[in-house]
Amino acid sequence: SIVQTRLVGAENVPDEFWQSEGWMNHIREVVLKHNPGVQLARTSTRYSQAALSKLVQMHWESGMTQVVPYLLAPEGLQVINKGHSGRICRVEEVCYCGTPACRLWEEHQNSDQVASDQWTEVQIPQLLSGEGRRLDDEPSAVPEQPSLPLVPLQMHQAGSVGGRSAAPLGVPILQPGRGRQLSMATTPVHLVWGIKVEDTSNLLGDVPDTLWSFDPNFRPEAPTVQRFLMSVCKEIMTRDVLVLQQVCWVQHFRSWLYDQGTVFPARSEDFSSLIDNFAREVWIPDGGEAGNFLWFSPDGRLRAAYYSFQIDLARYTAGTAETLSAKTKWDQYVENLNLNAPVGADEAWHNSKSWIRVEASQAILSSTLDSMILSSACGFFGALVSTHFDVWLSVFALFAVIGVTLLLAWFICVFLGWTIGAIEVLGLIIFVGYSITYSLHIAHKYREGIRETEQSDLSPRERREFAVRFALTAMTSAIVGSAVTTLGASFFLFFCTISIFVKVASILFAVTFFAAIYSVMALPVALLLIGPIGLCSPKRVSITVVRQMSDLGSRLSRGSLRSSLSLGSGAQSQGSLGSLGSSDGNDEVATRSGSAVGDPSEVIVTVH
Repeated sequence: SIVQTRLVGAENVPDEFWQSEGWMNHIREVVLKHNPGVQLARTSTRYSQAALSKLVQMHWESGMTQVVPYLLAPEGLQVINKGHSGRICRVEEVCYCGTPACRLWEEHQNSDQVASDQWTEVQIPQLLSGEGRRLDDEPSAVPEQPSLPLVPLQMHQAGSVGGRSAAPLGVPILQPGRGRQLSMATTPVHLVWGIKVEDTSNLLGDVPDTLWSFDPNFRPEAPTVQRFLMSVCKEIMTRDVLVLQQVCWVQHFRSWLYDQGTVFPARSEDFSSLIDNFAREVWIPDGGEAGNFLWFSPDGRLRAAYYSFQIDLARYTAGTAETLSAKTKWDQYVENLNLNAPVGADEAWHNSKSWIRVEASQAILSSTLDSMILSSACGFFGALVSTHFDVWLSVFALFAVIGVTLLLAWFICVFLGWTIGAIEVLGLIIFVGYSITYSLHIAHKYREGIRETEQSDLSPRERREFAVRFALTAMTSAIVGSAVTTLGASFFLFFCTISIFVKVASILFAVTFFAAIYSVMALPVALLLIGPIGLCSPKRVSITVVRQMSDLGSRLSRGSLRSSLSLGSGAQSQGSLGSLGSSDGNDEVATRSGSAVGDPSEVIVTVH
């Protein structure tokens, strides 16, 4: 019988070893094992050892590989005594020397094996540098083997949950970290593969049908992708992304595959049918049906999937800065994850409702100054309209708004001690328009009081006093009544259990109080000291000009001014000046005509 042996992990074996008694005994044991009952005679070897190409070993589940020597030993010859009438089998074997033992592709990790106590151990001496080749008197130390697991972890038996097959818990799914009790003080975060989200959507109108699509580059059937998805679950607890709890469907998929008598990762040709059955049969603790984490195309192909995590971040009470810090950590983690991912799983992204909230808050905070400037400009334009385009009174109203806004900011940040967030900024911006109404009422009545004293002999100080007294007498009761009504309506919001309503009530209460006090105290004092006493209304000036021009045109057409005009033929003559009273007697218009009668080619209008 011929014994052909290949050795994995051995090289530079001394030639004397192949003639040693230990190797001869190994040949005899192998022949007897596969040819029971034969009578052995002489044992020998022929040919010499030969180094074959290097052998690449792969641990199928983890994808770890190593390159090891591969040696062809001399053929062993075992002579069988005459008289044996049966068939003699040729023996071919592979010996693993200091390396993990591999299985053939058709085998799986749950297959029966020869017990380790029945293995044949052969001590192969190594060449010692400087001492030539010799047999060791003592067995050589066995090199430490790589830490590659060769059998699956011990699994719990699958139970039954709600009529569905429960997933065996080969790997812990829920791993609370740092000894903290999980509660509503956590925030859910999802890690998604296989879905591409459009960057923009319409602000108004119908929502487009193509907000998202499946990523054609996602290849979950590839063993490398399955290994990568498993590695994410194993190592994310060690990363600085605040994960307290995780639900990873691929861990349950691995356990389910071993229960089915196959290996993880599933082979590409079998993946679609296996993952479809897994999604239908398995119930994931704290996650429901396994299919809840998977998206399939109509042809049964897995197109997208996601993991769910609970992170150490208060869901409803975390501040903007804290939430933004957590989001930044996840951004960096997912970016590095995609850089190190294999092809087919390198476009992952994460999402959370808390991210949406913090991004909205960040956008609001970054646009606060622009929004306040725009709001103040709109308030100033509204004041111009309300005061008949009196610029100075509009400026007074604008400063009143700025004063109320500053008081409101002090109330929020200093008195209440709130952190500036979306609600606070929105309160500052939105209530700017509300705070200007009281000041506009006072400014409007002040203007009416000034107009009533235009023809009087009062001094500027007395005119201001009269206008302020007139405005306060006319509007104080209305302003106070409106403020009391608003304060009373907002008072009941203080008893709400939702914090946002309490904040809105506080801001509304404060802005109403400050606007009322500012309009009946601060603004009247300012008007009393430096309030405008002239009516610098562009609208009034324009009406006066139009009126005077109309009156001038009618008089020229009647020829009433011909006696005042100097006539000349062919040469330009100096015109004479005439004075005409305006329709209300308050303005004077001086005109100068050209050389031709009725030719108002040059008209100067002066408004006093």
